[in-house]
Amino acid sequence: MIIKKFQAGSEKEAILLAKEDLGKDAIVMNIKTVKPKGIFKIFRKTTVEVTAAVDEGVKEKKNAFEEAIVEYSRAIELEPKYAEAFLGRGNARCWGLDENLELAQEDYDTAAAIDTKYREFAQGFRYFREKDYTEAIKIFDKVIKNKINLMDAYSSRGNSYSNIFEYEKAIDDHTEAIRLNPGFSGNYSNRAYCYNQTEQFDEAIADSDQAIKLSPENFLSYTFRGDAYLRKKDYQKALADFGRAIRLNPDNKGKLAFYPYFLRGFTYDSQSDYSRALADYSQAIILNPDFSIAYFCLGNLYMRNIKNLPEAIKNYSKAIDIFPDALIYIRRGQCYEEMGDYDKAMADIDMALTLEPEDEEALETKGRISIKRR
Repeated sequence: MIIKKFQAGSEKEAILLAKEDLGKDAIVMNIKTVKPKGIFKIFRKTTVEVTAAVDEGVKEKKNAFEEAIVEYSRAIELEPKYAEAFLGRGNARCWGLDENLELAQEDYDTAAAIDTKYREFAQGFRYFREKDYTEAIKIFDKVIKNKINLMDAYSSRGNSYSNIFEYEKAIDDHTEAIRLNPGFSGNYSNRAYCYNQTEQFDEAIADSDQAIKLSPENFLSYTFRGDAYLRKKDYQKALADFGRAIRLNPDNKGKLAFYPYFLRGFTYDSQSDYSRALADYSQAIILNPDFSIAYFCLGNLYMRNIKNLPEAIKNYSKAIDIFPDALIYIRRGQCYEEMGDYDKAMADIDMALTLEPEDEEALETKGRISIKRR
């Protein structure tokens, strides 16, 4: 781990000095204006100071972030008041498969206690962890304006936008993170995910290809590329990528370990391979019991293909407990309708119409049930 400071007459010149010294993979951590001090300050020019870091080999190797954590920890042992080392270790803990966000928060808080310029970043990250994404964005706006921990600030704000479905803004932030550190695969994976959500599938594939080139061991890059192929209905390429993603993460580490299983299940479902779809949906739920969409897809599978209405109702009910969506109420209501339990069916359809008063399928289903109840 190498961290250095560079001064020049402008921000661009200082960054160029950093890149020349540390290489093209150097990360710009902070940018600040340095005003001259002392009796001769009127004869001196204001300069720009850039703090940059490079993790030798960290971005390309398997277990890279675990190694980075060890290196930062050694730096902290040598200099316990080294704020940038705590900041860097926090960043590594966020990006690693283990995603220990609680320990990352502790590192950010310690960096902020040593140097108050990191206080807002630590606060923004706390809002992000608490899923208060609107407040997180407000704080990261300030962090970016002050040019603190820039790449991770853009990335964190981009992820915050993504979590409130503002994907175009997220894409802009991840693009800026890529500009700051074009050698880091995680930025491309983040943008690829957003491109998929905005139906820019070729762009998602291109970003995933670049992420794979930079870090062939990152299972998420294959997952997001597979998602793009799935949405393009290129099922064989999608299955190949999901299989590779799962093999690259045999211990199912990370909060998104469930995602390639779910997407592969959906791919099998689309190909009428229901037994494999069932197995993958079930594995996705084991890894993420709060993922309502997997329960919904299982409900559809049991309702339409396996013809097991009690199991369909069971899964729709779990999905509703997590996220009460109108469409899930409609599907459960249709199950009750098929079973002849019109009172429960009507209750579900009424709930769907409470959530979506103009939903045509709900209105049509309500009319049909009304006739059957006569």
